Amino acid sequence: MDISILLPTRARSDALMSSIESLYNLADNPNNIEFLFGIDNDDVAGMENMLHNVIPWIEKYSVNHKIVVSERFGYVKLHKYFNGLAEHSQGSWLFIWNDDAVMKTESWDTKILEKSGQFKLLSVHSHNDHPYSIFPIIPRAWFEVLGHVSQHSLNDAYVSNIAYYLDIFERIDVHCDHNRFDITGANNDDTYNQREIMEGYPDRAGDFNHPDMVQLRLNDLITLANWMQTQDMDTEFFTDCCNNTQDPWEKLRANDTNNQVSIFQVGQGQKKSITE
Repeated sequence: MDISILLPTRARSDALMSSIESLYNLADNPNNIEFLFGIDNDDVAGMENMLHNVIPWIEKYSVNHKIVVSERFGYVKLHKYFNGLAEHSQGSWLFIWNDDAVMKTESWDTKILEKSGQFKLLSVHSHNDHPYSIFPIIPRAWFEVLGHVSQHSLNDAYVSNIAYYLDIFERIDVHCDHNRFDITGANNDDTYNQREIMEGYPDRAGDFNHPDMVQLRLNDLITLANWMQTQDMDTEFFTDCCNNTQDPWEKLRANDTNNQVSIFQVGQGQKKSITE
């Protein structure tokens, strides 16, 4: 497999079908991609949709796939789904995808494979061109070196922060729509409304900027940097950041054209720079 689509899904039917059909139909070589679906063992609606809609579609087109059923981790442990699906994947690239996302670019798979052999975190255009890779595409080596994709539910922020520090973040000419309710007004359902966002209160255990979580990211960052050095990859940017001669967030700020991560809420409404 060239590309593995890691796709947790819950209680969605039409959105999920639109999502996977867009990926399959716009790929140059759909036989070289695989879909890995993560399903909760209590998701009756999701199971019914899988049985009556997704599986017939899979059988019709002989789609490469795996369906992984697990206990319900919920949004607060979203990373557990992606990490678990990655364990079952075969692709040289792992594409972190959502069941409310729709691919818009023809030949998107070919554009990803143009970066084959490079240790890059690839970012598609979406979410008002958020400076994070909202649907990250990571090389398989990332998962093999760390043993996981991410250690926080904000997977896009987790991997993007590390990528910026290593100077391996690259946006490619691939576009998709993120049909999340607060962005497009679509999918205002229980799956969306029951989300718990672990960000903005760094004194709370599990928050994206809690000291323990920052340390986990730092550990992963150092592990990847050390591995890159063993592969004779350029780590000068990372070294300069460590020596305080390079601003690690310089390129993030340059990509933040809509000021989407410049400030966030902490504590009782206090505002603070996310990159301080």
